[in-house]
Amino acid sequence: MRITRVALIMWTAAAAAYGREAPQKLTLALRMGAADRLVLMPLAQDVASKMFAKVGIELEWKAGKRTEFEQPAILVEVVSDTPPAFRPGVLGYARFEDTSVRVFLDRIEEFECSAIVLAHVLVHEITHVLQSIGRHSGSGVMKAEWSRRDYAEMRHRPLPFAAEDVDLIARALSSRTSRAAGLPALTTTIDNKTN
Repeated sequence: MRITRVALIMWTAAAAAYGREAPQKLTLALRMGAADRLVLMPLAQDVASKMFAKVGIELEWKAGKRTEFEQPAILVEVVSDTPPAFRPGVLGYARFEDTSVRVFLDRIEEFECSAIVLAHVLVHEITHVLQSIGRHSGSGVMKAEWSRRDYAEMRHRPLPFAAEDVDLIARALSSRTSRAAGLPALTTTIDNKTN
C-alpha cells in the first residue's frame, strides 16, 4: 500500500506542477437500458466514485450523449437481456477504439450484493479504457477473474488498485492532459518492491 501512496503523491505533485488541481475529473456518459431495473445504479456509482477517489480521480456521472458534454467523456452502457452465447461468463468489457464500456446488468444481478459487484465491474472496465490496454493485475480490482474470496472481500471493502494500475492510470491521465495543453507528457517511476 505504501507504493500506492507514493505513486498518488507523485501524481498529485506532477499535476500541480502543470497547473492542474487534484483530483482529476473524469466525465462518464451513462446510457442505461431497462431503467426500471436500475435500482442498483446509485449505490454502484457511489462505490465506484469512492474507489477512484482513492487514486485521485473524481468521477462525474452524466446522463446523455457524449457529444453534449464540454469535456471528453467515456461512454458507460448498462444493458440487460444479454444473449447467453454472447461472451459467456463475462460481466462487462471495454472498447478502446471508442472509449466506451458495456456492462451486463442481467448477469451482475445474479450475484449477492449485486450493486457492489456492479461497482467493481464499472471500475475495472473504466480502468481498462483509461489505461488503453487489456492487461490485468495479479490482485485487486484489475484481476482477470475474481475468486470467491474476492467477491466475499468486496462485500466488506472495495478491492484495491494494484500499484502498477495506479501508475498506469496516472501516466495515461498525465499524457492526455499534457497533449490537450500542448505540454510534454509527464513520466513517473515508482519502486515496485514491497516493504
